[in-house]
Amino acid sequence: MRASVSPEEQLLGMTREMFACAEAADWDQLAKLEHSRLAIFDRVFSKGVSGCVELAEEVLSIDKKTKLLAEARMPELRHEISLMQHSGKANMVYKSIQSLNPGDV
Repeated sequence: MRASVSPEEQLLGMTREMFACAEAADWDQLAKLEHSRLAIFDRVFSKGVSGCVELAEEVLSIDKKTKLLAEARMPELRHEISLMQHSGKANMVYKSIQSLNPGDV
């Protein structure tokens, strides 16, 4: 019979998984994990960190590495977003041209 995983173990596991997602540039999965982790984070540290100092330090250390990876990728992400925005504008112009009647041109 498999023992259940404690909230502390869940928190640390999800934190490590988030770091792995950052390394793999899987930002969508990282965001999903972060959202799911919030409830566990609140449960573990609801009475403060004094009882879980080592866990808090390890989570903060991993989060810092995750944040550094995300920040390093920000210029590339901004460029991709800019390209998508320009592509969207071009697509809107194309659709508006396509919707014109031949007699209107």
